[in-house]
Formats: sequence, C-alpha cells, structure tokens
Amino acid sequence: MSFLATNKVKKLIIIQCRADSNRLPGKALLEIEGKPTLQHVIERCKRADLPLCVATTHRAVDDPIEAICLVTKVKCYRYQGDADNVLGRFMWVCEKEGFKAGGNQIVRVTADCLGIDATTIHETLSHLKNEDYAYSCAEFGYPLGYGCEAFTFRALREAHKKADSLYDLKHVTPYIQRSFTWVKWHINRYDGFNLELNTEEDYQRIKNIYGYKTL
Repeated sequence: MSFLATNKVKKLIIIQCRADSNRLPGKALLEIEGKPTLQHVIERCKRADLPLCVATTHRAVDDPIEAICLVTKVKCYRYQGDADNVLGRFMWVCEKEGFKAGGNQIVRVTADCLGIDATTIHETLSHLKNEDYAYSCAEFGYPLGYGCEAFTFRALREAHKKADSLYDLKHVTPYIQRSFTWVKWHINRYDGFNLELNTEEDYQRIKNIYGYKTL
C-alpha cells in the first residue's frame, strides 16, 4: 500500500537529532542490530513515502549524524544558529525546502522514537484537515517512542515570529499548542509498550525487542 500524497499540500517529515544528550550521550549513534539507532528511525520514517530530512546542528559533534544521512540517502540540514533553538532550526529547514503556503504540513519526529511508523505518521497528518496542529503521544494512547507531531507551516511561522522563551525555542511546539486549536484523539494499541530511548536501561530493552526472533 502506498502512502504517497495525492493532493497539492506540501508535506515534510523532519527528524530532529543531535549527537550529544545529557541523559544518554551519543544515543543516536548507539547500535541496534548492526545499525545506529538514527538509521532505524530514518528507515521507519521512509515507509511513510513522504519527503524526509534530518535536521541537526553545525557543530563537529554532529558530523556522524550527517554521515548516517549519507548512508541512508536522506537530506541532512545543519543549522548554523543556536543548537538549542530547535524552533529556528525547523523554520530554517522549511525555508530551505521552499515552504511558502501556510497550509503546508510538517511532521516532527525525534530521533529517540524507535517505534515511529508510517501508520502513526499518516494518522497524525489526517487530523490536520481543518486544524493547525495535531499531536500523538503516550498520554493520548500512543506509547512512548511511537509518537510524532504534525502542524501547518502557518503555525510554525507564527511560533517562530512570536515565541521567545528558551522552553518554546527548544521544544518547537509549545507556542503552537497554546495559540492554535488542535486535535486530541485517543487510540488503544501497544498499551504500556515503551520504545523511547533516553537511558541505558531503555537501550538494553529496545535492543532486546529489536533482536527478538520468533521461532
């Protein structure tokens, strides 16, 4: 089954990633089943059949991120601004991609979500028909490591123009959540299942899940 977009709305999946992490340094580069975790996330996002890129920083520590993008043949955008201004990074990527129309749509995926899949991405996008923002997370029925966010370019552009707190800049969507109508929905699947990579314990558990082979 193909998920290729059939309308004129421009869509883009942006995987945000940086190599350093306070809780688990280098987690995007840790190997599972012979591949770095970022590569797994990229390959899972590719199944959505939508334009895809990785957004990281200009710092040398993130050179391995670009190397993984070369291997997986996806665009890598290296933001020259503040590494903690992820909102600015998203806006810059969309401008590089030629986004102009307010209704164009962005999917935000974090590189520590090892459970992301095409179904989740398209289900999230489906809630943007008449809204500026859609959200999926464990709180609303998705387990940790499966969620993503989707929002219009209009909402992103306003957030980039008006948001000024460090929290808003670092987390991309808080201003949008406060300022726009958005959809909450609840599903029930994989209850209690966690594929979010933040700690060494998470890493060992996810390795076991990925490496599990049925008889």
